[in-house]
Amino acid sequence: MASIPPEYQQSTHLPPAGLSFNEKQPDTIRLYPLSNYTFGTKEAQPEEDPPGDYLHHDQEEIAGFKARLNERLAPTGSLSARDTPSSADWTVHSTLAQWYRPNFETFMYPYLPPHTTRPKECKKLYFIQLPHTKVLAVPKNMKLLAVPLFELYDNTGRYGPQLSAIPHYLSRYRWEFVDEEGKVVAWTPGGPVDERVGGAKVLAGGEGEGEANGEMQGVRAEEGG
Repeated sequence: MASIPPEYQQSTHLPPAGLSFNEKQPDTIRLYPLSNYTFGTKEAQPEEDPPGDYLHHDQEEIAGFKARLNERLAPTGSLSARDTPSSADWTVHSTLAQWYRPNFETFMYPYLPPHTTRPKECKKLYFIQLPHTKVLAVPKNMKLLAVPLFELYDNTGRYGPQLSAIPHYLSRYRWEFVDEEGKVVAWTPGGPVDERVGGAKVLAGGEGEGEANGEMQGVRAEEGG
């Protein structure tokens, strides 16, 4: 099964074509180059228990989750003018996992134990699909760090069982890698990402600062190899 479009194939010795191996697949997810996104900073916020946040018992789930995302990452001031209405909203694609805390202790389980009728906490991991372009603003006292999947995989010692399981959750999806011109250059399984994809556009600004700057102030974006 090909993983590189024909116009990008360089070898003339191709493997024999097999039958389709894409039955019962979920939606295809498109990944856009980092250069499509603009990063800035905003006022510092209290650091609680990252990543994520808590919802009150009377808050609607998705609306409350989007509100928390806006508190952490939505642009403010002059940065917000760069975000189009179509890209300003968050697309909650699906729920990746649910973890339960049966008692007031540190252990959480990816299932509800049979002896538990009212767990003390339910933690959900959502899959957020980013649009083609978006402006993100990170509080000055926090960092936005891209962690590659191979770093998370089977690394419970550093990231814990919940985050280290994310590669398992994402393995069910089929991915399309898009270049800056909107052309699909590779897809899973296998296949390289186009090397022409550049780095991120970075703004210096919080309130009242909207000029492009080559340095990130309080924000770091890294690409996994």
